[in-house]
Amino acid sequence: MAIAGLIVGAIGLIVSAAAFIIAVWQIRKTQSAAESAAKAATEAREVVQQVTSVTSLSQASERIDLLKEIIRNQQWQRAVDRYAELRKLLINVEVRLSEENKVKFGANLGHATRQLLIMEYESNEAIGGKAGIDVARFQRMLLRIQNDIDMAHAELEQELAHAP
Repeated sequence: MAIAGLIVGAIGLIVSAAAFIIAVWQIRKTQSAAESAAKAATEAREVVQQVTSVTSLSQASERIDLLKEIIRNQQWQRAVDRYAELRKLLINVEVRLSEENKVKFGANLGHATRQLLIMEYESNEAIGGKAGIDVARFQRMLLRIQNDIDMAHAELEQELAHAP
């Protein structure tokens, strides 16, 4: 009887140990699946943000074309109405950029935002009759801004084309 009790106890111990090992294995498997799902969700979120940024940069470039025409016609009040809208668009793009792309484009987009702020300030001064505006200078500033935007747009689009 004592031997039978020892055998049953040993079998119980083996079954318990096997169940424990299976439980640990299942926990690790679940943890790995959860980590994979989290990684996939992060990657999907980054792709969505990148698509949104590409769309926003395209809109920004179009708005600069309109702004160039408005400035060419020296319609300063209309120009003022457009600056803040364009700045917000660029700031939103900058915020959504991945860390790697912030290094690539952040300085240019930040510079573009500051240039638009300067242009808005000077346009307001012109509306108030306090100063004149060098239209050619404004056009050059907008061309530089548009070039930076177009370069960022093209590179982000290319990254999207090669995204997994």
